[in-house]
Formats: sequence, structure tokens, C-alpha cells
Amino acid sequence: LFIVKTVNVNGSEIFTAKEITDFMNIPAEESMFKVDTDKLAEDLLEEFTYLEEAKITKRFPDIIEVTLTDSVESYYTVSDNQYKIYSQNFRYLRNGIEPPLETVWLDLDMENSDKLQRAKNLIDLLEKNNMEKITKVSVHDENSLSAEYDNRITMEFGTELDIEYKIKMCSK
Repeated sequence: LFIVKTVNVNGSEIFTAKEITDFMNIPAEESMFKVDTDKLAEDLLEEFTYLEEAKITKRFPDIIEVTLTDSVESYYTVSDNQYKIYSQNFRYLRNGIEPPLETVWLDLDMENSDKLQRAKNLIDLLEKNNMEKITKVSVHDENSLSAEYDNRITMEFGTELDIEYKIKMCSK
């Protein structure tokens, strides 16, 4: 009773169901109650860099559902003539010798959580206002926020004070 018989994997276009199930290595005749779904999800994200999210649920009486979200190369930083590539949720993916196409340059210290949060807020507001051709976001300190549109126009916002209004005016 309540023995894992099926593991369904869906959502990833990068990794196969076999790769995922082989890594999870759920023993034959394992009880559903012994499967630690949180730990498995955490291990999947650690092992497979290009997974952004892993959600594992138990469907009683005998099915484990694995729903995956692939990472998309969305941002990059530059240091020591090397590019660090990040996903849509700012998760580090890899180093590269050139930036991927259609990614946004983040001109900030990714280790500084305050600057990263300011960048996230700025990007969210830019997207909310349909500014889709942003090519660079800079956060040097709390008084120096800027974004570059289409590699042509630099928008200096200064502080976050009335930032939404400033972005609306720039979008018009």
C-alpha cells in the first residue's frame, strides 16, 4: 500500500525525464511516506544548474509528480573580462566569454543584496511599463539608478523617490 509505482516528470525542455528520475534514484518498492519531496527538489536544483524551479508532489496512492521550470539566460555581469550569466530570477548559471544575445547587462555588485533588490525593483517597474528593450541596468548606490534602452538611450533616475512616475514619463 502506498508504494511509488510511477514518477511523472514534466516541464523541462532541457533535461529528459530519464535524467531526472535517474538522479532522484527512488528505490523500487519505496513507500510514498519515505520520499522527502523537499529534499529531492533542493537536490535537483543544486545538481541541474539550468533548472529554475522544481516542484515535487505526491499523488496518492502511488504517483510522484515532478514539475520543472527551466532557467532562461536573462542577465549578465562583467568582471575581469569575463561574463557571468544569470537566470530570470538572478540565479547564477555559468561563466562565458561573451554575453548571450538578448540579455540585460547588470552593472552592479551581485553580492550586495541591497543593490540586487534595487535592480529587481527597477526591472519589475520597467517591465510593468512595457519597456522591453532595456539593455543595461545600473545600481551604483541608492542615489544612482539608471537603465539603458536599446543600447541608445540612458535614463538616469537618481533615487528611488517617485521612480514609477519617472519610468512612466520615460516610456511616453
